[in-house]
Amino acid sequence: MKKELCFIFDDEKIYLEQSLIEYNCIPMYFLCRSNIFYYISLCSDFDEFSYVVARITVNEVYKLLHGEIPMRDLIAKQKYYWDVQSGDNIEQDTVTQKRIEELDKSVLPIEGAIFEAMNESIKRYVENFDSEYFSKA
Repeated sequence: MKKELCFIFDDEKIYLEQSLIEYNCIPMYFLCRSNIFYYISLCSDFDEFSYVVARITVNEVYKLLHGEIPMRDLIAKQKYYWDVQSGDNIEQDTVTQKRIEELDKSVLPIEGAIFEAMNESIKRYVENFDSEYFSKA
């Protein structure tokens, strides 16, 4: 299966790992992964295809997938994030790393909202993630 390239940060290619929430088949809140790190991504402006992207740990991914950390808090508790303004192609995206204090919190999911796997595809992803997660523990 071909990976879908989503972002490039300082020559690090970041691919779509799993869409968690979609609107009209467009990922709105989704996991991405490079060869090294996981990222949580939020479409902050649907019309302009702007994104808030934060690097997260594998433990944070686990907590998100199992409802142990609210979706908003996962981003808000990070020290920094990347603000991505989509260009005509990924190489033309405008990517700016910012301190989390600079983030307009109104773009984040509502307070207390917990992720819940709502379809079979996501449930399978969570099962596969758990298998890999516990095999490394």
